[in-house]
Amino acid sequence: MEEKLKKALHDTITSRINSLNLKKEQMLTKRVQLDELCELIDSLEMSFDKLKSYSREDLKRILSPYYPSNVLAEELDRLEVVRFAFSIQDKGYEIELNEEEIDIMIRFLEKIKNDKNVEYQKYNSLAPRSKERLNDEIKLLKQIEDKLSQNADGNRIIMGKEIDKIMQLAIEEEADEDTQIAILCLLNRMNLKAHTKSGEV
Repeated sequence: MEEKLKKALHDTITSRINSLNLKKEQMLTKRVQLDELCELIDSLEMSFDKLKSYSREDLKRILSPYYPSNVLAEELDRLEVVRFAFSIQDKGYEIELNEEEIDIMIRFLEKIKNDKNVEYQKYNSLAPRSKERLNDEIKLLKQIEDKLSQNADGNRIIMGKEIDKIMQLAIEEEADEDTQIAILCLLNRMNLKAHTKSGEV
């Protein structure tokens, strides 16, 4: 029974660590997405004809995190008018963007700049604290995992903060009252064993 309980705790902790690492990866992905959006904005602010450097699929990939697919499709359809004008220029015709095409580009650029500002504010207000919190929780869980593994020999005391975290996980996993009591008894036995061993001469 004790080994089964230890394995269940170990599996729960491993699962939580994996989940937290996934959240860290998602934060990194979010940062990369924002950097790509900034690069697009900087490029278009330099010159509207930089739009030629981006295929429709490029724009869809960069902008899809921020728009529903139907809204994004409408935006990209409007940009096709401007893209067509640039394709005529590429064929050697001396033409400038007309008023409608310039208006499409200005409105598009203003929209994605506003969205970038909103997304960056959200990211910068949450990401540093979230990353620190995730790192702290992962560190604590790995410490607990290590102690549970090593405590078979009665070498490591499981501290109050670590016990609290274990019980929090048990509650989140909807462990019933009997299971929670069994976990506390297990941790107590492991600590008594470690304490006794530390007092050996």
